Amino acid sequence: MKRIDTATKAEDLFGAGKHGFKDGNVLTGEQPTVLNADWFNHIQEELAAVVEVVIGTALDPNARNQIATGLAAIIATLAPKASPAFTGNPTAPTQSAGNNSTLIATTEFVQAALAALVDAAPGALDTLSELAAALGDDPNFATTITNLIATKLSLAGGTLTGFLTLHAAPTSNLHAATKEYVDEVRVGLAPLASPAFTGTPTAPTPAQNDDSAQVSTTAWGKSISLGWGQAWQDVTGSRAANTPYPNTTGKPIIVSVFVGAIGATRALSVSADDVNWVEVANTTTGGGTMQAVVPPEHYCKMNGSFGQWRELR
Repeated sequence: MKRIDTATKAEDLFGAGKHGFKDGNVLTGEQPTVLNADWFNHIQEELAAVVEVVIGTALDPNARNQIATGLAAIIATLAPKASPAFTGNPTAPTQSAGNNSTLIATTEFVQAALAALVDAAPGALDTLSELAAALGDDPNFATTITNLIATKLSLAGGTLTGFLTLHAAPTSNLHAATKEYVDEVRVGLAPLASPAFTGTPTAPTPAQNDDSAQVSTTAWGKSISLGWGQAWQDVTGSRAANTPYPNTTGKPIIVSVFVGAIGATRALSVSADDVNWVEVANTTTGGGTMQAVVPPEHYCKMNGSFGQWRELR
């Protein structure tokens, strides 16, 4: 729409750039606002557009109230802001999921909310009626279940007030056993006091140097037996006269020393602590052999020269 813009306009009458009209004054020579055809044509087309475009009807040269009548008819089709009563199929923007406000909820919003509520529930449990039926229509379901659980034995353990009857004998190490099963098993058990085993009983083999009350096995007996799993070894190159050598093999060994030429007295000695020595053999003649059994953790030494030193170890 165009404002008056002739040379005699009341400039900025309604604000910057908002010109208006003014009266003339004959006494002062003030010119009134001059109206031209251009401005009247603008006003005419603006009003005609309201009738033809907004109201949607043809101009009636005999009517003077087409705009008022047409706008009244349009307003009559609009709903009031206060408690509108819509007809037909009104639509509105669908709000985001979880919206909790006074905004209009479309059927799309409601269906999405219901789908989220049902989620992946099976068809037999996707309505409130079906859920109620599944709970036995019990309004105190939680209390009922709590009371029922109170009558059960906890997985963490507890005390039974009556006899527990099992349906069969155990078939796994973690299965509970019946008295009948235990009685049958006990028949084949040996007493703790002086048991008399039969068949081929076995036991863990103790460590080689074990000296406790633990039961020994044939494997343990062999492991500490002289000569079992041992072989003669020439250790002359690693032995010297008058030097103690410990037996660290964990079982007895035999030391065999060959004495060479005739000379001073030579002796083969054994000690338990490398302090107190026991002479087990001696000679002053050449060509002889002296031997000694050296227990585990004991020492052996040759006083005097020798020709060869061999050990069964």
